Amino acid sequence: MRKFNKLNNSTVVINTDRTDDTVMNFSNGIRITADYWRIIKDGKHLLRSFDHEQQYGLPAPINANSVLHSELKDQHVKKAKLDSRTGDIVIWFRGNLILQILNFTSYEVWEVTFTDGSREFSNYNR
Repeated sequence: MRKFNKLNNSTVVINTDRTDDTVMNFSNGIRITADYWRIIKDGKHLLRSFDHEQQYGLPAPINANSVLHSELKDQHVKKAKLDSRTGDIVIWFRGNLILQILNFTSYEVWEVTFTDGSREFSNYNR
C-alpha cells in the first residue's frame, strides 16, 4: 500500500474515449482504472464521475473524462495515499486540485497497476 507515493511528481493523461470507467495513465508508468471519482478545485467540488453524460440544462451532455483531463493536464502530483479505512485513493495535485478515487462497494471499483507489474484493488481488505 505504500506504493502510492510513487505517484509523486508525476503527471496524468486521462483516456477521454472511455464511457464506462476512467483510465488514468501517469507519466511514471502507473495506471489507475476507476469507476467512481470526484475532483475538488480550490476547496470546492468541481465534478464527479456520476456527472458523465448528464446534461443538467447545459447545451450538451458532460464528458466527465474530458473535463477531468483538462483540469489535470500538466498538473504534477504532490502527494497520493490510500485511506485504509475507506479504500479511497486521494491524490493531491499542484494547482489546488484533489482527486478522490472512491470505493463505494466491496467489489473492484478501482485498480492500480504499478510499474513493477504488481497491482492493488479496491477490495484489498475484504
